[in-house]
Amino acid sequence: LKIVYKLGRVLNRDSAAAKRAQGFGISSLLKLSETKANKKSDKNSSLSLLHFLVQQCKTQDPEVLDFAQDVPSLE
Repeated sequence: LKIVYKLGRVLNRDSAAAKRAQGFGISSLLKLSETKANKKSDKNSSLSLLHFLVQQCKTQDPEVLDFAQDVPSLE
């Protein structure tokens, strides 16, 4: 969730509201898959913000993707 928060801060960096933001609503997580890039991915479909986030995690901190092990109700 910290990564999502930081991503939101970057995307909204010029917004006055972003400078005051202390967090985000859990419903905002749904927008990660709904927000599409302008550039097409290799498979000729729009890359979502969720796809981008997962790709970044895979290259920068792969262990963060094992979060389901820390939350038994997700298994």
